[in-house]
Amino acid sequence: MRKGTLLNETEYGWSVDPSSPEQVIDARLRREEHIKTLVRKAMQDQPLRSKKSALGLSEAEIASIDWEASLGFLESARLPDELRERRAGFRDRYEERVEQFSKMPEALRDETLAREADLEAAVFARECQTAIARATGHFADMLTQAAIVRLGRKEFPLKLRAKLWTECLGFAMSLNPGLATQWVGRAWGTDPRESPLPHLHRLDSIEEQKKENRKFFEPFIRKFQARLRHASPAWLDEAERRITLRCLLSYAPGKREVPTDKSKQAVALLLTISPTLNAKQVCAKLDKRNEVAPESAPVPEPWRRKGSRSWIEAYDKLQNSVEVLISKVRKKAGIPSVANQL
Repeated sequence: MRKGTLLNETEYGWSVDPSSPEQVIDARLRREEHIKTLVRKAMQDQPLRSKKSALGLSEAEIASIDWEASLGFLESARLPDELRERRAGFRDRYEERVEQFSKMPEALRDETLAREADLEAAVFARECQTAIARATGHFADMLTQAAIVRLGRKEFPLKLRAKLWTECLGFAMSLNPGLATQWVGRAWGTDPRESPLPHLHRLDSIEEQKKENRKFFEPFIRKFQARLRHASPAWLDEAERRITLRCLLSYAPGKREVPTDKSKQAVALLLTISPTLNAKQVCAKLDKRNEVAPESAPVPEPWRRKGSRSWIEAYDKLQNSVEVLISKVRKKAGIPSVANQL
């Protein structure tokens, strides 16, 4: 759809044999790396929100929760049902549509593209609003879990709950236009036979193609983003629903011990959000967080002195020490062990 949206392998000239596990996995790894690059860029474009000391969480920790929810949002991209059948018709009539658009007077073609842009913007906005609501609910759930652990309580007075609402709405609104536009690109797909502009390859120059492309996509994006802005009350409703449910389901003993060491804090926060992770998975997740926010989960200094530059490297070299540290953090934070959760 646009430069910067999620692309599939064929656009890069990759030939993937679906019967080869190695090739399929390699293609998936490339796609995941591309997604991470897009999310990282979108997050860099949005300034980090100020620290929320009332919730007991640092800026980097909120950014980590933001990262997890943003990935889930992108992974939810799908073509709306109303457009699926319509796109199939586009594909079946591809050659006919190429001729039709190529011979159509410019004024009529502009009118047709404007009508198409308005229709598809409305359908995509409705679907994306729902996807943002789900992602916001996921964000609210993770944020509430982390706040409960840090504060040692699960009763949030109105003033504190408003802090949670502010973070949740900040997350939801930060998706538009950046990741929301990329969500559309991923759901849209890349088959040229399904494009609303089948005639582009008939135009003589790149400049003509860009000009024609703008006639559809500029009004589409403008109308899509405008429609999304009206959905914030529904996003807040979903956030509040998930906050209330998490408070109901959570166990929060008074005066739960909160680690002061940054490494242990990072482990405690991660286990709060994903308590079933084993030690190796914890290390892998912490390394990913350090990629987004360097030193948000620092490797303990004693392990660094022994040559471990990352959590996963420490796990490979000092597995027993790593497992002991994670086990102690679990115990002090009141998070059941993996075995007890199975």
